[in-house]
Amino acid sequence: MAHVSRFQHPLAEPLEQGISVVVPAYNSETSLPELAARLEAVLKTQTGPYELILVNDGSRDRTWAVIQALAARHRISLNGIGEPVHITTGRRLTVEQPADGASVLVLLDGQCAFKTLAGDDIDIYWGAYLGTPDEILLSGRLSELSGRIEQLRTRARNQKGWIMDTYLLRRRGASSC
Repeated sequence: MAHVSRFQHPLAEPLEQGISVVVPAYNSETSLPELAARLEAVLKTQTGPYELILVNDGSRDRTWAVIQALAARHRISLNGIGEPVHITTGRRLTVEQPADGASVLVLLDGQCAFKTLAGDDIDIYWGAYLGTPDEILLSGRLSELSGRIEQLRTRARNQKGWIMDTYLLRRRGASSC
């Protein structure tokens, strides 16, 4: 199944006029970030609206995860086409079981509920202070990042006196990855 992500600027709706660049991506996890950065540098020099459309064409590597991380850096919402997204709070995450294959967007998690999830097959896309100059982004295997996110979260809260973060959880091997 192909997955499509749009990085649009400055419009939030599909372009009627402007430049659209479509990039098919197959097993491109290592080359995609540099390609997207180079394309965006050129597109930013244009006077009109533009969009960069990244299409994951059934990659077997982490191409879809790279596209998601790029989307987070560009501050856009993202989900796989035709895929469910379960939205919950950290408190409810410990008692709710989303449908298999669903992406889970977690808001208001004061206790790092992601630590209660077991297994090495879950990816997390975590961000704090999104859309601000202090933005912090991390993505990768939950089992590898759980402790680091908790430390960053604690440090940021101590420095600022508050934290506003959110994260997306996605099981590896699910159709949306």
